[in-house]
Amino acid sequence: VQDEDLRSEPVKARLEGPDGEIKVDWELRASEDGRMHYALRIPENKLIRDGKYTLEVEAEDEAGHVTGIAEEIMVNRNGSVFTMAQRTMEAMDTYYHREAFDVVVEEKNLSNVESMQLICNVNGKSRVLQEGTDFSTSLIEQTDGYKKYTYTVHSDTMEEEGIYEIMIASGDEAGNLANSTQTDSVIRFMIDRSAPDCLVNGISDQQIIYEDELYFTAEPRDNLALESMELYVNREPVSAYSQEDLLQDDGIVRWKLEALDQWQQVQIHVTDKSGNEFWTQEIPVFVAGRDQSVPVPEYQVTGRSARQVYEGRGEVWHTGTIHAPSAVRSAGGGSGLLLSAANGDMPMAYASVILVFF
Repeated sequence: VQDEDLRSEPVKARLEGPDGEIKVDWELRASEDGRMHYALRIPENKLIRDGKYTLEVEAEDEAGHVTGIAEEIMVNRNGSVFTMAQRTMEAMDTYYHREAFDVVVEEKNLSNVESMQLICNVNGKSRVLQEGTDFSTSLIEQTDGYKKYTYTVHSDTMEEEGIYEIMIASGDEAGNLANSTQTDSVIRFMIDRSAPDCLVNGISDQQIIYEDELYFTAEPRDNLALESMELYVNREPVSAYSQEDLLQDDGIVRWKLEALDQWQQVQIHVTDKSGNEFWTQEIPVFVAGRDQSVPVPEYQVTGRSARQVYEGRGEVWHTGTIHAPSAVRSAGGGSGLLLSAANGDMPMAYASVILVFF
């Protein structure tokens, strides 16, 4: 503010920012041509927050002439801030998904965003997404001075099964560079539509064996991540394994059926982290003992299978490690668990099942 006849009183000035009014300092100076002027000083530490500041100044000379001016000052040190839209944030509550979904990311900036790249990494391979084909953009000017850019990555861009990571990098007209990996808005998830399977060895359909015991193994497998496995004998749950259990012993679980005077139906249920599931066929076996004179009744299908019972109940059976009352030693020297009905843990009809871990 300058004039030959400025009044000696300070000029009127008002600075309004995101946190309200800010006090400004003035200094009266004389220039070489004899004019008087006030220099406005706004310490940088007063402009703490990024945002829009409005400065209003009014000055009056000795003749009573009044002049005023209003200017907007934009402070933008930090550039863009990335956040996930609400639905995308809710989808990130779980890492595993069976179906693709729209991924929506919002970018807020006080300045115009001049350059932007959306990068999709799937199974370790990166590609730059194309606007209009892979994603769409919208812009809203907000009342607080911010510009909100909304990027919607279409679900059909993510048809491939695998591990996804979506990142954004941008630059604004103030010279700030930003990317979403520097914030809490890292978008990482897995899409898995394929059901697991299970390789069963050591038993076969309607197998009859004249031994005191029969060992068999189960190896559950999935293209990405297993969740659990349950064993059913005679349509009743016998044991369950979590993901942590299945990571042991190369993922192979070994069981032993002891001789019994009836057919024993074995069925295994496997689920993966995305909720896909697999059931083996019901496998009837007869472990008759060493006395080959023991008559073996003809196998007949009666009642519902374990799968039909499970799906009819609409229940999820316990998937933790089963706890048995006493430990035994396996033939190979490893520890095992004997499931006994003595304390009411299981029905007496299934007390002959021994689970052995190697």
